[in-house]
This record gives sequence, structure tokens and C-alpha cells, in this order.
Amino acid sequence: MARRIASRKARESFDRIRQLDRSALRSFVDETMATMIEEEALAVLDNPWCDSSIASRIAQSDLTSRRAIRYALVSHRQTPQGHAMKFVHHLDWQELLRLSTNVRVNPSIRRSIDEQMRIRLRKITAGEKVAASKFCSQAIILELCHDPDIRIFRGLLINQRMTEDILLQTILSEILTGEQMAEILNNDRWKFRLPLLRALVKSPSAPRAVAASCLPRLPRADIEEIAGNPGTPVYLRRCIERLELLD
Repeated sequence: MARRIASRKARESFDRIRQLDRSALRSFVDETMATMIEEEALAVLDNPWCDSSIASRIAQSDLTSRRAIRYALVSHRQTPQGHAMKFVHHLDWQELLRLSTNVRVNPSIRRSIDEQMRIRLRKITAGEKVAASKFCSQAIILELCHDPDIRIFRGLLINQRMTEDILLQTILSEILTGEQMAEILNNDRWKFRLPLLRALVKSPSAPRAVAASCLPRLPRADIEEIAGNPGTPVYLRRCIERLELLD
């Protein structure tokens, strides 16, 4: 019981720090900086009156030996850029992933985070890549599109930051495997996007089955263009005839 009471009082104390006004917050930092503990520092950083000078003092203290403090400083808009950049290199993969898509983080810091993630991609496990593919930033989506692991590609297809333009770019650059192309056609979000279907049916690297599957989903004008193109493979011409897509 005594432990629970002490814990509740501690939380209330930290909540009060978060609610201090500008003057009271600065006085608190001045008075306690030398003895400040991790939870107090986090409460200070959570205070809306925490400015760059206060964030800088915390960033230059021994408190940065604590992972939570480093994370909070990188994510804080008021942390001087030089300090935030330095701490980016000390974050783990999951922390980088969370911050890379946090729009409250300074854009220049997010770019640094993306660069650090690109470096780390060579070292993380396939499972971590699969997990990241579903939520990562566009910069990392572009990197993961080069990975042939179909589980990663499935994750990218459901990532809300994936765009039609990125997928179109990957199709045109011919970096996708046949299995990945087929996955686009099986995905409810992408399987009827005309620019993607056009790119797939015209891609020289698309498997026959993928190209043929695109045909019934294309409008008549596209079918006529494909049929009238001298470079269209005989197989696709026969598919058009067999499917009776033209009169």
C-alpha cells in the first residue's frame, strides 16, 4: 500500500512539472538541473513551455545516458538541431521507425533518421524489415522495394505512405519480381489502378500470366492500343482474341 501511495505521489509530482507556467518551469530547471532525475527531465520536456534553451541544457547533461531522454530530445521540436542529430545515432531501430513518421519531428531530423535507417537496413533481420514495411516512411519504402522478399512487399502494399507513383516507378524500373507484380494484382487497393495495369501489361519483365490478368481490367481504348502495337507479344494478342476483348 505504501509503495502504491508513493508511486501515485510521484506521478502527481511529475504531472505538476508538466503544468508549470513559463517562469515556474525555468525556475524549476535552474534549481534542480544538477540533481534532476530522468522522470523529471521527461516531464520538463513534455511541458509546452519547454524552449530551446531548456532542451539544450538537458541535452548537455548526464541525463542523456538514458535512452528515454535521448528519444525525447530527438522528437522535441525545441531541441537544437546539432544535439538532436547527435542522438539520432544512438537510437535503436524501433525508435527510429517511430520517429521517421512522426510529423512533429523537425523535417531535417527526419531526413537524418531516414539516412540512419538506410544504413541499418543492411543489419536488421528479415522479420524486422517485414514489420517496418507496413509503417515506414516513403524514403524507406523506396529502399525496401528493392528487396525480393514477398512478405516485405506485401507489407509495403498496405503501408498508407505507399503511393501509386512509387509503385509505377518500381514497375518501370523493372526491379520487381514476377511474384511481386502478381501481388499488386491481388491487392484490393491497387489491382484496378489503370496506370499500374498499363505499366504491367507493357513491362517486358512481366510474366505472361501477370500481363494477361491485366487485360480484362483495362478499358477498350487501351486494349485497342495494345492490339495495334507491332511490339505486342503474340501471346497477348491471342489472349485478347480468346477473351473476346475486341469485337
